Amino acid sequence: AITSYHHKSLGGYHGAKLSRYQDLIDNQISKNNRAVLNMLNTRYIINEDANKQPVAQLNPEALGNAWLVSEVKPVQGAKAEMDALTNFDPKNTAVVDEKAFPDYLKGITVGRDSTDKITLAEYQPNYLKYNSTTTADNAMAVFSEIYYNDHKGWKAYIDGNETPHIRVNYVLRGL
Repeated sequence: AITSYHHKSLGGYHGAKLSRYQDLIDNQISKNNRAVLNMLNTRYIINEDANKQPVAQLNPEALGNAWLVSEVKPVQGAKAEMDALTNFDPKNTAVVDEKAFPDYLKGITVGRDSTDKITLAEYQPNYLKYNSTTTADNAMAVFSEIYYNDHKGWKAYIDGNETPHIRVNYVLRGL
């Protein structure tokens, strides 16, 4: 628990750990799914060296706080959403459960250009501000933050206008 107090960590102890997050640990992280580690912005992975001593290794494929994807993969239900994470590229694809969010992407084609970007501009525990630049009419951003629905007080705004956000990749926020 001390590590989780001082650092962001993937599997730190919490008495009220979210069941979806525990599902992700059990079904993907425990199987060393690097794509899932990358989408969770895992910057360092602790391995053993030749002398069986722990050593932190930089993960150059960590995706950062947020990124724009070039496609959305719709699936039907939580199991299909979890299964879709087994062989996917989180840098380019967001997996969305259509049963949970049936109308969010209706009639929208998501696109991304190589010059598009999104960056974290301000961080507070209850306030995150991102700046984005995109040439696409409809871009999909994935945030390496756990999704909470609107009933928990989380709200998203684009240019000052409240905008609904959804859950993507089983546990993350998408907008």
